[in-house]
Amino acid sequence: MTRLDLDAISEMVELLGRKIDAPTNILPTFGWSDEYARPHVEVSNLYHYVVRERGQEIRRWKTVELDLLLFWIFADVTFQMACEYEVSHRQLGEDSGRQRFAKQEELMARLSRSWVLKLASEHHDTLLRSRFNDR
Repeated sequence: MTRLDLDAISEMVELLGRKIDAPTNILPTFGWSDEYARPHVEVSNLYHYVVRERGQEIRRWKTVELDLLLFWIFADVTFQMACEYEVSHRQLGEDSGRQRFAKQEELMARLSRSWVLKLASEHHDTLLRSRFNDR
């Protein structure tokens, strides 16, 4: 199976990022790390989604599936965007996760139906372990 190279993946990510008005500084880098926990993508016989901070590798996920790599990227991007949205739209007494989950799913829905379904399932699993805590 042929892998896309870093340039092709970067172009796809930039195009998808524009669909949701993602700030470019929260998109991953390609082939290099800024060492400040900003994710980056590597390609070998697998796609790698890597987070490094100050010389330490924090996370390395690997897959043969381009779609899964893109899901990981945009799960992180939409999470950051949803956090920023929630901070500026905070509701007194409301668990911050309510708006964060809803906004993240709204953004992900603009990108892919399968991605938003996968994300919603992950949110559901999270809520089974820990419910919202409105006060």
